[in-house]
Amino acid sequence: MYLAEVMNGRGLYQHASGWTDKLGSTAATNQLQVILRRAHQVMYHLQNLGTCEAAARAQFNTHVSRVTPNAPTLYGSSPLVECLVIELSEAFAALRILQNESWQFLTAAFGVLDAPPSMRDAFKAMSRPRRQGEKRARWMARVPQEAAQAVMAYWRSCGELVATYRDVDQHHDILARGCKLILADGRISKVVIWLPDNPTVVSARRFTYETDVDGAAFVQSGFEATHVMLEDIAKAQGAGAKPLAATIDLQPAIRHEPGVNRSTALFLWDRPGEKGLLLGQDAEMHVTLASFSTAPP
Repeated sequence: MYLAEVMNGRGLYQHASGWTDKLGSTAATNQLQVILRRAHQVMYHLQNLGTCEAAARAQFNTHVSRVTPNAPTLYGSSPLVECLVIELSEAFAALRILQNESWQFLTAAFGVLDAPPSMRDAFKAMSRPRRQGEKRARWMARVPQEAAQAVMAYWRSCGELVATYRDVDQHHDILARGCKLILADGRISKVVIWLPDNPTVVSARRFTYETDVDGAAFVQSGFEATHVMLEDIAKAQGAGAKPLAATIDLQPAIRHEPGVNRSTALFLWDRPGEKGLLLGQDAEMHVTLASFSTAPP
C-alpha cells in the first residue's frame, strides 16, 4: 500500500500515472503499482532518517557544553546514531530495488519482453559500442532512443553510484560508519552520517571521506533523480498528469462463504487513520463497500 494523498501532494509519479492510463496496458499498470509501493518505502525511511536525526541532535545538544570550544571536528556515536545507520541502509536497499523496478516499468510500457531485468545490465548493453555490422538486440529496437538516452544519463549521473553504495553495504562491508556532528554557534546544528567518496574500492580500510558525502542527502537526491527520470520519459511520450488513486490489494484473495454475514476487510487511507473503507458481505454473498471518515468537517 502507498499513501496516494501524500504522493499527489508532492506531485510524485503523476505523468507515469497518466502514461499508464493512456497506454491501457495491464502490465504497465501493475508495474506502476509496484513502483509506488517501493517509492513509499524509500519515503518512509527518509522520514525516519529525519526524525532520528532531530532526536539525536537534541540528545547531543544536552551535552554540548562538555565539548572544547571551537572544536574543528566532532564525531558522535549513540543508539540513535545507530538508528540512523540502520535507516540509511534500508533506504539504499529500497532505492536500489526501485531503480530496477523503474526500468521494468519502462520495458512493460514499451512492450519489451526480452530486456535485462536489471537497469545496470540494460545500461551496459545500451552503452556498449557495437562492432561494424553488429545488430542491436531486438529489445533495444523497442525502446525509443530518447528513453534509452534518459536512462543512460541517469545511470551515469547518479544511478550507478546509488547501486555501488548498496553493493558495498550488501556484499562487502557496513557502508555507513562515520558520524559527524556539525557545530554552529555553540550548538550542534546537524548529525550527519558520512559516506565514503570512493566506494568502488569496496574496502573499509581504503575508504576516504574527503568530499563529505552526506548519506541522507544523497539518498534524497537519488530518489528525486530516479523519479525525475521516469517522469521525463513519460512526458516525452505525450503523457499528461493524472493524480494517483488509493488502491485495494487483497493478497491472498478474500474467500466468501454462502450463508455468512461478516465484514472481511478494513482499509485506512491516511496516516492519522481517519479515512477508510469497510468491505462487507451479507448472507447471500452480496458485497458492500462503505466509506467512512472520523476527521472533523
